Amino acid sequence: MTTIEKFGIEDASGAGDETIRRCIAQLEAIVEDRSLMARLSEQDRKRLVMAAGRIAKPDRFALKKLTKEFRRQDRKNAAASDRAAKAATGLRQARTTAVYIAPSRAIPRGIEGAAGGIPQGIPERTSDKINGDGLRLTKAQRCYVCKTPYTELHFFYDSMCHACATFNYEKRFQTADCRGRVALVTGARLKIGYQAALLLLRAGAEVIVTTRFPHDAALRYRREDDFACWKDRLQIYGLDLRHAPSVELFAQHISDRYQTLDFLLNNAAQTVRKPRGFYDHLMDVESRLPGDPDAQQLLTGFNEVRRRIET
Repeated sequence: MTTIEKFGIEDASGAGDETIRRCIAQLEAIVEDRSLMARLSEQDRKRLVMAAGRIAKPDRFALKKLTKEFRRQDRKNAAASDRAAKAATGLRQARTTAVYIAPSRAIPRGIEGAAGGIPQGIPERTSDKINGDGLRLTKAQRCYVCKTPYTELHFFYDSMCHACATFNYEKRFQTADCRGRVALVTGARLKIGYQAALLLLRAGAEVIVTTRFPHDAALRYRREDDFACWKDRLQIYGLDLRHAPSVELFAQHISDRYQTLDFLLNNAAQTVRKPRGFYDHLMDVESRLPGDPDAQQLLTGFNEVRRRIET
């Protein structure tokens, strides 16, 4: 039985604290008017005086126990404070949504895009111009990259020191003129592959995307705000890389249709075997063409390959 249970203090949260505050108020009232002690029986007066004395002048064991509890509470509060500080960073907040959406740049660098959504240059690396809002850790942790201890948090990353976080934040938006280049990105329906394809499209490249779920991918790209800027430079193909004949046919199609292939990003992988039925929700989408004409346009090359197979 805990002390809280033994003495009838409801719990260790709000109710217990309120009970203790009422006790303090009673003791303060007795200090102001000691005649209140006369209302108590002799036994209760002795209990009160002994308890008050043990609180005011604890023995060595009690003092050691109290000091230990203070330290435990300090560690607990520090850990909670650090969790809250990390949760306030940009990347952590973006990951709380059901579907991750890559955050846009927090502070523009003054580099405007040209017509067609093609950026004009590569942002310069800065030192602390885009660092956080004074978020700090109570306990230093080591940088994920350079292993340097740090307490001050970057506004976007919580696992890196300021120097590494600033450098990596700039890298998220680094670009180059890729007009006239052709890129092939496998597994580009979601996450890293999807973001890589968008970076290439916004840099001016012509992008070929492969995925096992081409209709769903087309609808996802269609929902991008700047879709109109690069829609004519994107083609999406349904391809299961585990099926060698399909891969050979796809490779021949790419060879026939494109004069060059400048970039190949082999992103597709299935490192964790998904349970049966994991993709059932996509089957209905893949069973029919998207109703949006712009989304259908992204699948013209894929439909051409399918017709070749059928004939």
